[in-house]
Amino acid sequence: MIRDLDKILDLLPHQSPFRFVDKITEYVPRNSLAAKFSPSNIPFFNLRQVPLSVLVESVAQSAILLTQLETSPLSDDEIPLLGSIDIQLHSESLDDNEVFLIKVNIVKLLSKQAVLSGEVLNGNHQKILSANISVAVAAGMRGD
Repeated sequence: MIRDLDKILDLLPHQSPFRFVDKITEYVPRNSLAAKFSPSNIPFFNLRQVPLSVLVESVAQSAILLTQLETSPLSDDEIPLLGSIDIQLHSESLDDNEVFLIKVNIVKLLSKQAVLSGEVLNGNHQKILSANISVAVAAGMRGD
């Protein structure tokens, strides 16, 4: 099991500029993961507002990380899949200079599959969005 929070990001197959998780701030085994994301770290972000889809993807990427920590890391021939996501928007104020906090909690966990709840908070800890999300792993997808 990975205990070093900085090493957890190595589990994510997404790389810059499509990685929307910058730092893991907390991992509670069998429970939750918290992460931070700053859009200002992405070179192509010259927007006044962060697209909602980017924040949704940050929740999905955090869910993939938590699922791997609770089951097993992806092997070379596996890719993460987003099964479904149900989003509730709480605020449309998405400043690109903010650092967003992403929280993901386990609802149900199976081998290589999970149902999770997540939320994104702005720098003032106001909820931007909440989501129910399912993720899974597809085998035999990577390779030569």
